[in-house]
Amino acid sequence: MGKCGLTAFAALSLFLAQAAAAEKTGAGGITVLGDGLEFSAASTGLTDGSPLLLDGALGGVAYSSSAAGTTELEAGFYSKMVAVPGTFDYSGAAASSYTLNWTASNPAGTSYDVFASTLDQVEPYMVFYSTTGTEAPIEDLYPNTSYYNFILANYMDGDYAGYSSATGVTLAAPVAEGSFRFDDAGHNAVNVSFTAFANPAPPEGGDWGSAPDLPAAGYGMSSVVYGSHVFVSGGYTGVYASSAVYRAGVSPSGLDAWQPAGFMPEGLYGHQLVTARGRLYVIGGHSQGAIRANVWSAYISSAGALSAWEPEQALDIPVYFHAAAVSGGWLHVLGGYTTGGPVTAIQSARLDAAGSPGTWDSATNTLPEPRYAHSLTLLAGRLYAAGGRDGASARSEVWGYELAADGEINSSAFTYTSLPAPRYGHTALAAANSLYIIGGNNGSSAQSSVFVSTVAAAPAAAAPWAAYPASGFTATQFAAGVSAGGALYVFGGSAGG
Repeated sequence: MGKCGLTAFAALSLFLAQAAAAEKTGAGGITVLGDGLEFSAASTGLTDGSPLLLDGALGGVAYSSSAAGTTELEAGFYSKMVAVPGTFDYSGAAASSYTLNWTASNPAGTSYDVFASTLDQVEPYMVFYSTTGTEAPIEDLYPNTSYYNFILANYMDGDYAGYSSATGVTLAAPVAEGSFRFDDAGHNAVNVSFTAFANPAPPEGGDWGSAPDLPAAGYGMSSVVYGSHVFVSGGYTGVYASSAVYRAGVSPSGLDAWQPAGFMPEGLYGHQLVTARGRLYVIGGHSQGAIRANVWSAYISSAGALSAWEPEQALDIPVYFHAAAVSGGWLHVLGGYTTGGPVTAIQSARLDAAGSPGTWDSATNTLPEPRYAHSLTLLAGRLYAAGGRDGASARSEVWGYELAADGEINSSAFTYTSLPAPRYGHTALAAANSLYIIGGNNGSSAQSSVFVSTVAAAPAAAAPWAAYPASGFTATQFAAGVSAGGALYVFGGSAGG
């Protein structure tokens, strides 16, 4: 289990330049680079006592160049036909962009691949741009942020120079106006959200650290925080779907030891936990025997104790690995996997005064595409659905939904900036007007990377993602998590394999 403060210092790593090919000198002052059997160097002759330059045959695409009285035949990579770009710098800085400029004297047709990242390494990069010119617009960046920029010269998709690097800094963004929104967050507590200015928090603080371990391991759990308590339930243990519910007190000083809080009506994984009006809700999930549409609720006492579970209005569509959130007086369930594959349906129900959901509406709103193993986060008065799978592939799209004053979805999806890389089975948390995407699977393996985006005042405003230092966080997928007490917590999960 991991814990991370909401800020962390930048992780630094050394990028190693590509090694140059070994030189070999033969008779007559001819220097040959890369003279393996796969390369064909043709032949040379003399005219008036000077070297006659002949390009190599196509076997290895050898190139030729001359220096005083010397012929150089070069084949494949690291040819001196391509030089490292010079005077690599930036200009025209704005709040979300700048322009990179460089000088070069390479052959016509040389392309330049440019990468920008908030980490001192090429991967994972936030922006990629390719051009045959000598400048590149770098856009959709965080305001008031330093970026590391890398450039790679490439001639004929086989002749590369080493990387050059330079830093660039964006300007600070102005403060945006926005309205406050209040949501139930526990006994005698409310959650106040608003659209703040777009500048990110200072990148300083501690690494991911340890927190009290759960009593049992598992993945596909669900978790939620209500007042001063964190609840975690269910999950697949590797043998069976668990019905256990645990709770722990949380404060700015950390997380208390876990205590048993009871059992759900049945063992579930891929379900969702949400809270509203003093109740804890369990929604959908897989019982290891069937996909469920059941919705259950239990009252939460001020001490964190749960009452007996009560059945609520069942979903229209049984789903698991769906996403759910409460906004105002509404409960929303987006996507998920059902018999036959993933769905686009958004199932919404209004909560009555006692907190019971009414009739589910699964026809009014939809996701743009089918999704499961995605995330849904309430942030700055909007819902954000990120990543997931479409049935065949991991996806990087992020969609947002505007909400009415009472929390009802009142618009079709708008497109938010896509994640820097596909993710499903990740953990999504909101804190300080920022959205964090933690771990997950990129389509081939579990990941340790963390992406963060600060939500802008207008949905259409630039909303870039940055790499958040993940020092101490191990590759994890299908984990649960909460944001509480000034820290991000991640529980359980699987390393894949």
